[in-house]
Amino acid sequence: MRLHPKARQGVHEIDVRVPADTVHRWIAEAGNWPLVFPEVLHVEHVDAPEGEELLRVREARDGAPPGDRLLRRVLEPAARRVSFQHLAVDPPLAGRAGAWEVEPLGARESRVRLRHEFWTEEDGPAALAQAQDRVDRDDRAALAALKGNAEAAYAAQALAGNGRDDKGGAGGR
Repeated sequence: MRLHPKARQGVHEIDVRVPADTVHRWIAEAGNWPLVFPEVLHVEHVDAPEGEELLRVREARDGAPPGDRLLRRVLEPAARRVSFQHLAVDPPLAGRAGAWEVEPLGARESRVRLRHEFWTEEDGPAALAQAQDRVDRDDRAALAALKGNAEAAYAAQALAGNGRDDKGGAGGR
């Protein structure tokens, strides 16, 4: 991936008791995000070049007032992969990108990997440590929210008799 020569890379993963195609759809269909990720309030598609998506994401983080951020994405449905790049970041980050990858572990279980890379304006150890902590905290929180909300929605669909229909996203949308 390496978008910047000084980028640091990492990966976090979590197993989810939901079919891989369903989990991938939750990630790929940005309209699901307010149901999946607690900080996301609204997602709007913005004009983007062919083969890419540009999203304006309204979110409230860490008790701060809601704000918007732009996110570029490339969807690869056959690979169950969604690559992304934040087009604006807060210091100490100077850039951030990554990919969501969903791997089937069986008919009703999957492994989600959240790969990331980031770089900072400053190369000092304090800025790098602060950026690493933020990225790790954000990734762990996103994966935990995805797991909890996807498993709850999938269980609810199963209870309602829809558990074998793997076509719906969050709440059967």
